[in-house]
Amino acid sequence: MGKSILKNLIDRVVMTVIGKLPRRFKNRVRLIVAAIFAKNSVLEETMASIQKLPDVVLRGWGNPYDVLTGLLPQYGPLDRDILELVDKERHIESSEIDVVRFLYNIVRHSRAKTIIEIGVFHGAGSLSISQAVDENGGGEVHLVDISKEFLQDVSKKIENKKWKVKIFQHHVKTNGENDVINFPETDVLFIDACHTYEAVKNDLKKYQPLVSKGGFLILHDTVFHPGPRRVVLEMFEN
Repeated sequence: MGKSILKNLIDRVVMTVIGKLPRRFKNRVRLIVAAIFAKNSVLEETMASIQKLPDVVLRGWGNPYDVLTGLLPQYGPLDRDILELVDKERHIESSEIDVVRFLYNIVRHSRAKTIIEIGVFHGAGSLSISQAVDENGGGEVHLVDISKEFLQDVSKKIENKKWKVKIFQHHVKTNGENDVINFPETDVLFIDACHTYEAVKNDLKKYQPLVSKGGFLILHDTVFHPGPRRVVLEMFEN
C-alpha cells in the first residue's frame, strides 16, 4: 500500500472519533495510530479491507486507548476464569475487563508468540495473554514480579489450562540492574508493576530494548496514575 493511500486511510479513521476526544489528545491519537499502521502489515491489510469505517465506542478513558480498542478485530470469547478475575467486586485492583480484552485481541491479531509481562498480580492480564498465545499456535510467556507468591499462583493458573504456552517465572529485585540478562526478544511487552515515576521509568529503560521490530510496548494506568502518565508524556515529547 502506498504511503499516501495509507496516510489518507489513517486520517479517515482517526477523524471518525477525533471530535469526541479532548483537544489535548488529538495529535497523540494520530501518532499512535500512524505508528501501529506503519509497523504492522497485518493491521494495514485489515484496515485496507474495511468498506465501512468502524463505529468506535468510547469507554470513558478519554485517551487514544479508546480509539485502538475500536479498531482491533474482536476475538474470543475469553476464558471464564479471566472474567472472574476482572470482577471488581472480588478483585478491586485487577485489570479492567476492557484492558484484558485489549491485551488478548492485540496478541491474537499480531500473532505474537513471545510475551513479557512486568507485574502479574492475580493474573487477569497474564491469563488473557496466555490464552491468545495458545490460540496463535503456542509460544512462551515470561512473567516478571517481585513477589514469588504472585508468580507461583499465576503460573499455576495458566498451567492448569493445558494451553500450548511455556511459562517462565522471573523473580526480580526492586530496581535490579541485571534483571534482563536472560530475557528473549519479545513481540509484546506489557508493563504494569510499581506505578511510581521512578519505577516505571526504570522498567522502561530495562525492558523496552527487548521489544522486537514491529512489536508492541504497552503501559498500563497511564490515565489516572501520575507516574505512568508522566513517563508516557515524556515519551511523546521526545
